[in-house]
Amino acid sequence: MERREYPRVKLFKFIVEMSKKGENNFAPVEVVNISAGGLCFLTRSIIYKGDLLDIRFPFSRRTIVLPGKVVRIHGREVGVQFTCNKDEMIDFVNTYNDEIQAMRISTKENVHLIVPGYNDVGKGKDFIDILLDIGPETKH
Repeated sequence: MERREYPRVKLFKFIVEMSKKGENNFAPVEVVNISAGGLCFLTRSIIYKGDLLDIRFPFSRRTIVLPGKVVRIHGREVGVQFTCNKDEMIDFVNTYNDEIQAMRISTKENVHLIVPGYNDVGKGKDFIDILLDIGPETKH
């Protein structure tokens, strides 16, 4: 049974930075997949379920730091749910979608994050339409 609110996008060689909340000691981690609601990354750091993290996305135009909570650990894979508010999430999704065009990190097609039901008036696109045009996922 699928419990996720937002569709995931699988990524290959997408590096972000992670720090435990309040430590400001960011370390690079490789993202396995991402959605508007959270992400899964690989790490060798000691992390526990329930830990609060800051995830830093060093995009080319600006850096975004999102708070998150560890909700799943399986070996080196860590599942994080973003704990930001909806406005911060939409800002992140819009920035990610703008940046993904230049990064070419996932597939040959454009792979966007979506917020179901959200209409991006500034771009004139309905994110539900983008959902129907996600493209194939990258296999690891």
